[in-house]
Amino acid sequence: GAGNVVGIRLRSFTGKKWAVKGSRNGIFIPNPALVEHGDPLVICEGPTDLSALLDLGLDALARPDNLGGVDALRSYLGRHARRDVVIVHDRDDPGSVAEVATKHGAVMLAEAIAPLCKGVKVFAPHAKDIREWYKKGLDRDTFMCVANNAFFFSA
Repeated sequence: GAGNVVGIRLRSFTGKKWAVKGSRNGIFIPNPALVEHGDPLVICEGPTDLSALLDLGLDALARPDNLGGVDALRSYLGRHARRDVVIVHDRDDPGSVAEVATKHGAVMLAEAIAPLCKGVKVFAPHAKDIREWYKKGLDRDTFMCVANNAFFFSA
């Protein structure tokens, strides 16, 4: 959350994921100059979803997983101007343990950051995750339409 590098994650073309030895979990922050103004700040799960959002020209950060990064995101948001935030959580199988955990993680994050934001919205993408939605043709206008029509989180 302070902008220090704490680890490096890698992903092969086959989808295998791993971290450089000695890495720790943190949040994924692109060039900070890209995340300072404009549209709402989007917070997603993982670096590949973040890459898709950045390719759409959106201001975005990523948490390491569906429960991680809360303290780091609070630290980051506390050092920047208040703005609207959209949290996008993965869409897991309905009724599954993963779905419950993912939704819980998104709500927990929304509760933690709400005092630092103008407003917070939470929604699931129209695919398993942002990366899959992007591969199916997601464009910036569609994302913004869905985000703008998401319900505001209220504690």
